[in-house]
This record gives sequence, structure tokens and C-alpha cells, in this order.
Amino acid sequence: MYQETEKFKKCGKLFWPLVIGAVAFPFLLSLFKELAGGGFQIKSFLTLVIVLMIFVVIVFVMILGNGMILSFLAGRTAKRINELPYHFRESFEDDVLHSRLYIDVENGVIGYISIYNPFQIQIFNASRVDQIKTIASSIRGVSFVFSIDGKKVKMYTLMEEHIVHLNSAEAKEAKAEADKYVACLQEAKWVAEQRRR
Repeated sequence: MYQETEKFKKCGKLFWPLVIGAVAFPFLLSLFKELAGGGFQIKSFLTLVIVLMIFVVIVFVMILGNGMILSFLAGRTAKRINELPYHFRESFEDDVLHSRLYIDVENGVIGYISIYNPFQIQIFNASRVDQIKTIASSIRGVSFVFSIDGKKVKMYTLMEEHIVHLNSAEAKEAKAEADKYVACLQEAKWVAEQRRR
């Protein structure tokens, strides 16, 4: 049997070091350039820091913002899901946050691939899932949320750049989809809790 994930990790081991490194990189490179040039000039240092920061922000928006690279990595990891000894008949890929959820209702197990931890399929007994609900907002869109070990996970079924009219056909369809996954998670949780008795 596949090992259950001991501790839920929304972000992988490399995520925060990469973020901190990306912020520190422009400062260190600018400082090195100024010191190697023979004299430290604050105006030149700050100009280079700003230019490099803009570049780093653009790259990070491309990588994290639209999930271009991270989504690809999560997709590669997801190809291993069928090798696991579970029946993940229900699956959902969030088009906004690019995370993936897999639900095995029969065995009371869920699988999760976080976009910020794209190399790991995390497996949980569904009894660890809590606070399962659908959220529909005109401003934030439609999603279903749940928590694993007290950490909130949000999966969007509809996210628009403009105000969403909740009575529209599109919003009603998104809400129905969110409700479907809420019901699947609740059923998987019930099965897992019955097996523990």
C-alpha cells in the first residue's frame, strides 16, 4: 500500500528558499557588481537592484502567476497517479491555482498535488479532511474549500476577472460542479471514519 502522507505540505522544500533567493539575488548581484567595480555608489547600486527586481518579478509572475512551469511539473507528477493502488474515480484540476485533487470514495482516500509542491503526490485518509463547503462569490468566483490537518485548500470551479453574476448559467454550472466535489469529499470522509471504527 502507498504510504500515507504524514504531514500536509502545501509548499515543497524548495519553494521558500527559491522565493527568498529570488528576492536576495538582485541585491547580492548588484552589491558584487558595485564592489568589483572599485567603488560603491548608492545610485548605481539602487538602479541595478530595481532593474533586476523587475526582471525577477516578471520571471516569477510567469512561473508562479500563470503556473506555466509549475503546472507542467504537476502534470508530470500526475501521470504516476494510476500506479497507485487506489480507485481515484473523481479528479479535479484547478484551472486557476493549477493544483490537482483525486478522490477514492470507496476506500476513503484522497490524493493531492499542490502547485507549490509539484513533485509529490500527497495521500491522505479522508478522515483528515474537514470544513468541506462550496463558496460562491460575485467578486471571488466559485470554489470548493476543505482543510487537511487544519490547513485550508481552495479549488476554483469558476474564476473570472470581472464580477460573476451568481444567477448566470455559467455560475450555476460552476456551483453544481463544486457541490459535486463537496459531496464526494464528504462521502469519502464518511467511509474513512466508518473503517476506523
